Amino acid sequence: GEVQDLLFIATERYKFCVLQWDPETSELIT
Repeated sequence: GEVQDLLFIATERYKFCVLQWDPETSELIT
């Protein structure tokens, strides 16, 4: 369904953002 697709995309983006996060500096790597 369309809602499931949106949830999947949102989850993938969230995971990506978490991966980009540097826990040592607590800053978002751009």
